Amino acid sequence: MKARLSKVWQVRGKSDLPFYCRPVALFLTIWFVMLWSFQMRIAVYSYPDLSLALGIFLASIVSFWLGIVSEKLTRSYFKPPPGRATEYRVNLTRLRRVQRWLFAIATLILLVNLAAYGLPPVFRVWGQETLNYVEYGKLKQILNAVTMTLFLSASLEPAKRRRYFTYAFSLCCMMAYATRGFLLVMLMQGLFVFSLRTNARKRTLYWSATATLLIAAILSNMIGNSRAQITSEGFAAYFGIRDAYASWPMALLWIIAYISTPFSNLCWIIHSYRYTGPTLTFLGTLLPAFWSPVPLEAGYLGSPNIIDGVDTYIAKYFLDLSYFGIFFINYIWGIISGFLERGKRLAGNPLTSAVVLAAIAFIFFADFLTFLSIVMELAILGFIQRYVMRWADLNATRNPVT
Repeated sequence: MKARLSKVWQVRGKSDLPFYCRPVALFLTIWFVMLWSFQMRIAVYSYPDLSLALGIFLASIVSFWLGIVSEKLTRSYFKPPPGRATEYRVNLTRLRRVQRWLFAIATLILLVNLAAYGLPPVFRVWGQETLNYVEYGKLKQILNAVTMTLFLSASLEPAKRRRYFTYAFSLCCMMAYATRGFLLVMLMQGLFVFSLRTNARKRTLYWSATATLLIAAILSNMIGNSRAQITSEGFAAYFGIRDAYASWPMALLWIIAYISTPFSNLCWIIHSYRYTGPTLTFLGTLLPAFWSPVPLEAGYLGSPNIIDGVDTYIAKYFLDLSYFGIFFINYIWGIISGFLERGKRLAGNPLTSAVVLAAIAFIFFADFLTFLSIVMELAILGFIQRYVMRWADLNATRNPVT
């Protein structure tokens, strides 16, 4: 059976990529946004000392830069990779075959949870009694991975009806389960895939990025309000919003609070936590849900000012390795960023690059690259890229279409 192929796609040059698709620029931008939101101190629980925040920032930037330098120095010790062609087609026969399997897995999990747990959490919006988003359903890590994989792989589909149906299915799954964090990550991944593959001008990409951020903020606000049935007064009380900011739009306060609070929590942990020895805290999010350890409560972390249970991508490495953990994780991110910046690795691997870029975009919240759902998604997308992308010249002979 002859495979059906898409049109020829040209790999976007590194100079044609918007700044937010460059790992180093994105990393620095997110850090400056973290510092800006932190110094606003919108909450009474905010860490009061800016010097500690600046110290963490400088330590992170220096170790990140050392990671980039290390990656660059090791290039001379390894044989450079063979040249990659700049054009490719998508094997649509293979792509749709994989997507059918992913649709089947996602639908099966949805139906099993519906039968076992009743209506999903989104139905709280219409006054239905449902379990909350934490208690509802099983196999959510697999469902999240499959849903996000479907959403990203849809970008390779040229048929509009198929593509938009897949987008809608993925969004509905995330909305139904009130999975705000992974929904936002998925939307950002979609933005990165679009930006890495499109032939549009940079101006169009920046407008698309702005629209994506606005949509993400609106959906985040909707899910946050509906799943907790929280009022603006309740939100202000929970986060300890200062009176000077209480009249600001709630959607804007959600954004600032969810950027500044994790950084404030990190500062409180570094200031208050009594380190007792090496642990393996970072493995918790890599384990299946039934094996994951119970997160440490604020009291065990040394300060009652820690709220909402998130503390940036650094905290769990600090809990594991003390101050060396700050160096370690940023050094690793420097190596990853330096590796991706080489040649056409970013645009030449659009699906997996999008996952890594989205993880960098959310370092203000958590280390998403070590979540089991993201690891599974990354593995599946890596397989899909090798399975469906047919490269011209060199790779066409290595990956023949059957």
